[in-house]
Amino acid sequence: MASRIRVRYSETDKMGRVYHSHYLVWFEIARVDLMRDKGLVYSQFEKEKSLYLPVRDVQCKYKFPLFYDDEIDVETSLDILDKKRIRFNYKIIRITDRKICAIGNTIHVFIDKEGVLQQIPEEFTDLF
Repeated sequence: MASRIRVRYSETDKMGRVYHSHYLVWFEIARVDLMRDKGLVYSQFEKEKSLYLPVRDVQCKYKFPLFYDDEIDVETSLDILDKKRIRFNYKIIRITDRKICAIGNTIHVFIDKEGVLQQIPEEFTDLF
C-alpha cells in the first residue's frame, strides 16, 4: 500500500529541506491509510473496542533529502511480531526518480483506556 503526499513549504527548514520530524507525520498518514485500505477505520476501532495503538518505538533512516513540492509515495506494510506487538514498515520514495529517500518503522502495542497492555484482537490479525 502506498500513500501519495506532496511536500508542503511549511514542512521545510531554513536549508529548504524537509525537516526530519515530518517524516514521522508521513508515517502516521501511511499507517492510517493502510488500515483504512484493509477496512479498519482507526477512529472507529478506538471507539468500538476501547483499544489504542501507541507508538512504542520509532526508527527512521534518512537517505536523501526531500524538498518543497517533491511528490512522494510512502509505502507501508505490517508485521505481527508477537501476541502484543506489531510493526509498520515504511519506505519513502520520491516520485520523479523513484529514489528511496527514507526507510523506517514504528512498533506499536495495544492498550486499553486504563493503559493496560492487551493482546492483539483477532479481528485485527485477520485483516493482516
